[in-house]
Formats: sequence, structure tokens, C-alpha cells
Amino acid sequence: MNAHLDSPAFVLGVGAELAFWCWYEVPIYHEDGFYVELLWDGSAVDTLDFIGSGGALGQLGSIGNEWLEYRYEIDHPAGDTVQVRFRFVSDETDVEEGVYIDDIAVSTGAAPSGAGVPDEETGEIPVVLHQNRPNPFTPFTNIGFTMAADGPVTLSVYNIQGRLIRTLVDEVKWAGGHSAFWDGKDEFGVDVAAGVYMYRLSFAEHEATRKMILVR
Repeated sequence: MNAHLDSPAFVLGVGAELAFWCWYEVPIYHEDGFYVELLWDGSAVDTLDFIGSGGALGQLGSIGNEWLEYRYEIDHPAGDTVQVRFRFVSDETDVEEGVYIDDIAVSTGAAPSGAGVPDEETGEIPVVLHQNRPNPFTPFTNIGFTMAADGPVTLSVYNIQGRLIRTLVDEVKWAGGHSAFWDGKDEFGVDVAAGVYMYRLSFAEHEATRKMILVR
């Protein structure tokens, strides 16, 4: 199978971010899942992610997640008319339940110049916490975040019960994009169990939290 679901065309704003919720269950072996793509003038200009399984992983079975929110920064000029495409692929071997997608939205920090929004109604988002990549992951993942101003920032990982697992960032950072690396270990360097974890970013008076899945 090679099918796709395309969004209506829309004008891209400044600092745009795509968000959606997804649940999936696919076979581990071979390639099953979907690509998240950005279309401009009907052609794919950026592949934001592949969610699912791919390649000979040396084992049989299935892989999946609970309902999780995925977020992607759209690095494309503001003012262009674009579309989002979910392109689904599946081979001819084993099958599982498949993919469900819901609550698809694109948000912006400010409208593009000339879009008809008064200057006083536009503004910057103080901090944006991005979905970790890859997700699910084993054993490493990167967590990105973008700050609108210089200042002290803290990024920490918690288990699903809310217990602190590890602090990844606790220092003053400059305005702009940053990323932190997590290797699936706690503060003592011990591997943590597979499962769902939360990561929380604190900057000034703002906080943001997202989920990620560690598989072993």
C-alpha cells in the first residue's frame, strides 16, 4: 500500500508548528507506518518524520504506542501556501491494527507580513518545547526547545508517576534553538525501564510538558 491523506492548502505563518495526536500498532519487521511531509506547489519539500517500523530488526512481533501528541517545527518561508501530507506505506507481509490520527493543527507565533493582522496582536511565544526525536526510541533521543529570550532554563525527565528521573539542562541559555540528549539513564547512570516518560521545560514563568516512549 502507498496512500496519502492531504490537508487543505493554507498560508504558512511565522514560527509555524504542526501538531497532531496519533495511536498506532504495526509489525516490527519490514516497513509499515507513515511519513509526515510538507507540500509546496503540490510537491513534497520536507519530510518531518517517519512514524512506524522499518528495516530488518531481527525479531518478529509488533510495535505501537498509546495516544501521544507529536509536534514539528515547520522550517519553510512564511507566506507560502502549503499543505501537510500523511503518506502511509505498508509491505505485503504481516499486518497489525494500523494508524489513527486526530486533532491535526498548525499554530504560529506571529502572522506573516501583510497577512492582515495588526502588529499589536502579534507576538513571540516565550518558549516552545518540541516533540523528542525519535519517538519511540531506544536507547537515545534528542529533545529540542526554542527560547524567545536569554535566561535560565531547566529541562527534566520524570516517570509516569511524576518522580524525577534526570535533569538534562539547568543553566542560562541564549535566545534561539537548543537541544538536549537523553540516553535512557537516571541521575546515577543506571538504565531505566522501558515505558512512558514525561519531560518538562521551565523557563521564566512558563512550563511545557510532553510525553515520550522508551523501548528496550
